[in-house]
Amino acid sequence: MQHRFKESKEYAFKAIKAGDNKYGGQMALFDASFELGEYDLAGSILKNSKPDTTYPCYFRRSKYEHYKGSLDSSIHYMMKAVEKSADNKYLEQAAISNAADLNIHKGDLSEAYSLYKQSISIDASDFHSIMGLGWIALVHDKNDSLAMKIFSFVHDHIFSPDPFLK
Repeated sequence: MQHRFKESKEYAFKAIKAGDNKYGGQMALFDASFELGEYDLAGSILKNSKPDTTYPCYFRRSKYEHYKGSLDSSIHYMMKAVEKSADNKYLEQAAISNAADLNIHKGDLSEAYSLYKQSISIDASDFHSIMGLGWIALVHDKNDSLAMKIFSFVHDHIFSPDPFLK
């Protein structure tokens, strides 16, 4: 129920040293370093990760590019993660939903709308994407009553404060 990135980083170093799954250890080290704000280390881990054309690497590269302010690159890498999801619907849906969020940041609400719908078609209980549609209804379409219905629907199904914040 709490983030423990300092401990995670220590465990990642131990995993890398043990040598069973160096790539997995590197990805865990990226996650901990990135969340601790150690962006140079996180970027170096990505640069040196092999293979670098996998779902985990593309997903993390997208996060890193977003941090750097390279939104187009971030979207590109997230869509590469979608391609590499290897028919794993959970991974595919997560990457599509994240790509939709990135398109919201870019201001491409049409593409975000399309991606949110695609994500929901994979997982009808993807409340994050449903709220994304509500956000588009509110901000783009100026349809506050539809947005309120969407946010209320999500609120009735999850315990997160997110619908209230929207």
